[in-house]
This record gives sequence, C-alpha cells and structure tokens, in this order.
Amino acid sequence: MVPTSKSTPNSLTTEIKAYAMKIGFDLVGITTAEPLQEDEKRLASWLNAGFAGEMAYMARSPGRRARPQEILPEAKSVICLGINYYPGEPSELDSEGHYGAVSRYAWGKDYHRVIEHLLDKLIAYLKEHAGPSLKSKAAVDHGPALEKALAARAGLGFIGKNTLLIHQDLGSWIFLAELITNLELEPDKPQFNQCGSCNTCISACPTGALLQPFVLDARRCISYLTIELKSDIPESFRPRMEDWVFGCDICQEVCPYNAHPKTTDQSCFTASEGVGPWLDLAAVSAIREDQDFKIKFSGTPLLRPKRQGLQRNAAAVAQNLKLREQTHG
Repeated sequence: MVPTSKSTPNSLTTEIKAYAMKIGFDLVGITTAEPLQEDEKRLASWLNAGFAGEMAYMARSPGRRARPQEILPEAKSVICLGINYYPGEPSELDSEGHYGAVSRYAWGKDYHRVIEHLLDKLIAYLKEHAGPSLKSKAAVDHGPALEKALAARAGLGFIGKNTLLIHQDLGSWIFLAELITNLELEPDKPQFNQCGSCNTCISACPTGALLQPFVLDARRCISYLTIELKSDIPESFRPRMEDWVFGCDICQEVCPYNAHPKTTDQSCFTASEGVGPWLDLAAVSAIREDQDFKIKFSGTPLLRPKRQGLQRNAAAVAQNLKLREQTHG
C-alpha cells in the first residue's frame, strides 16, 4: 500500500512499518530527532579515556552522532531498522590443517550493501508519499549516528552489558540501520536495560575488554584487534585471541538472550553466500598480491583489515593452534 498525502502521523507510521517488514527488515521502530544527551556524554567520556584506540573516525564530530538534526537539519523523526543475521551454528571441521574462526556477521555477503539496497527501496516508497518535500539521510553502521542508542529509544531492544543492542526474541544477532527524515511520525516507547544481575558476557571475554557493565575498551576487544587495528597486535593479546581470525562472538554466544536464536530469513548472510565460519590459515597466508586478496574476498566483510591485517591475524591464530597441539600432543 502506498501512503497517501492524507495519512496522519499514526497511520503513516503504521504503513511505513508494514512496508519495511515486507521488504525484509525484521524490526522497525520510530523515535524523535531530539538529541541523545546522556549518550553524547557517555561517548565523550569513552573517547577521552582512549577506549576507541586507532578508530580515529569515532572522534570526528562526536557530538553530531548524538544529534540527528545536525545530520539532517529538517529532521523530525528517525526510522530505526533491524535485520536478524544469525546464520546458524558453525559446521564441524572434517579436514586436516589449521583453520581460524570467523564472526557470524561475516559468514555471508557484506551487510552494508544488502541493507543499503533495502534502504533505497524504503526511501523510494517514502518519496511516493512526500514527493519533492521529502528529506532523508540513511545510515548503516558506518554513518555518523549512535545507532544502538537510537534503536533503544525507538523500542527495538535494550543495550546490554556487552554494549550490544539486545532484542528479547532475536537476541543480539542484529544489523542496525537508520533513516533520518523530515516526516512527522509516531514515536515508539524506548526500552531500557534488562540484563539484571547477569554478568556472563563480562566474565567470558578472554581479553577483559568489558571493563565493567556497558563499558568496552575497544583496544582489548578481539573484534577490534582483528579488524580495526592497523598496527601489530600486542603480544599479550595474541594467545587470548584463541582461534578467532576475524571478529569474535564470545560475548554474544554466552548471552542468555541468545540461548535459542532464530535463524535469519536472509540467505545472503549465511555460509553458502560467503566465506563461512572457517578460514584456511595456510591459504590466507599464501595470498601474495593485494588484487588476489580483493578477488578472493570480494563482496564480503573480510576486505576490511586488508591483506596484511588478515595475514597478521592468521599468523597469530596459527601460533595459538600450534601451541595447543604441543600442549595436548
């Protein structure tokens, strides 16, 4: 159904949500374009503590991330969206050799491209309602918005002690996106933390990256070390990477809200569409040219650390596996 010019904020909100779900989003919520004042303070404190490490882009206009109207001056509403990406459990290795584990979000195709395509569809749908008067700004993870804070305020879930957005039914296996718009929409009620006394994620982190509830020191996080870090991985962290060659899922795997995950309906995020759960470390190390690396991992998130970064990770994991074999051999 195409929204009409006579739609009220409430009816238009209902129509937008129905269309977003129809094209492939699993979660849709609306919040206002008001500033995220408390989250802006927390971000500033986090940056001042140096927890962003080498992610210099996080420090560029940090206040803008918390103020949708600085991203889009005409903004009145933010449409927050989520897609379940859980691809299932990793397959058992039935061949000899050394293999590194890949975070579930990277098993299939690059989610940025997939979600950006869906956002284009949603924007086109909104233009049929508002026409030339529509103003919008879309973001998928790499955009200048505090996506988890916006999603929580829009009722998509709550931010857990592992700093991830958690939905009561889908857990934390969720890709997020936002569409900031000048449309007047009906906001949803925000959600607040429901972790209770559980600290399982904090205890399970092998590098101690979760310093306390809701505080992540990215410099210690395996995902940061294997993806965002451009320099050498500190020697003290290499053994604690275990077999993670790209990303890490530990704080999600142990979360009670992820005890009974629902497999994604999006086949593009499953192992059959990308590298899957394991990487042959010898094969990664054998790549000699950047162009060969780009061809091998084209269309997947594994391009992010570049050839040198992924080979650095592979070398660290190979050493861990070798030491494990010697210990148990």
